[in-house]
Amino acid sequence: MKKTELSTMAISIGLTTMSTADLVHRYSFDTDARDSIGGADGILVDGASISGGAVKLDGIDDYVSLDAKSIGMNAFSSVTLEAWWLHNDLTKWQRVFDFGDDTSDYLFYSPVGEPDNMHHQTAGLKNGAVEQLTTNSGKLPAGRYHMAMTFDDATDTVTLYVDGVEVAKNTSVTNTLASIGATKAYLGKAQWEKDPYLGGSIEEFRIYDTALSGAEVALSFTQGPDVAHDVVPKPTSVTLLGLGGITLILHPKK
Repeated sequence: MKKTELSTMAISIGLTTMSTADLVHRYSFDTDARDSIGGADGILVDGASISGGAVKLDGIDDYVSLDAKSIGMNAFSSVTLEAWWLHNDLTKWQRVFDFGDDTSDYLFYSPVGEPDNMHHQTAGLKNGAVEQLTTNSGKLPAGRYHMAMTFDDATDTVTLYVDGVEVAKNTSVTNTLASIGATKAYLGKAQWEKDPYLGGSIEEFRIYDTALSGAEVALSFTQGPDVAHDVVPKPTSVTLLGLGGITLILHPKK
């Protein structure tokens, strides 16, 4: 019987390296206030401490001060700020986060604000005399939550999510992130000195250089604080596809 010989051709494929470039800062509070992605490490202030994978805040004077200059909030055109956190009481105007220079410009989220003399969850931006907010009516009771605030300058939209669900949206926000100063970045503390500190804890805090969609926020909530959500993987190198003696170079589309 004639033996059939099959010639073989080696194919080598170099896969594109993918990166989670949209997630630019991540604070997991395993041992300290280190930024595991962007290097904008924070510091624990006035007795804030790490325990059980979270930073503990006493509601009196504890907070986390992040490296505002390295984060550079005023350089973003869109952003998502995301946190898993717990609060112990309903004191109005506590902050999960507050970025800015002082009381004239800031970007913040408060689980118990008080617009129109009513308790609301409140997020928004201020530039000079103009404060533009998005609010969700009703108190956010003491407990553990996931929140995400997205801002998209192209559509003038601030959206607030709690536990993966959209709860408020403002599509008329003319303030921009360019107006937000890069001198202060607080977790658990307000720009306003008379506003109370957050009493509770923060397990995870993240900053993305894009406004996540509702589906992406819901997925991140489902995955939980221990999984770094890969939003839109971006190619960081070309792909090389070798077919026999022919090499095809594929460049990522700009």
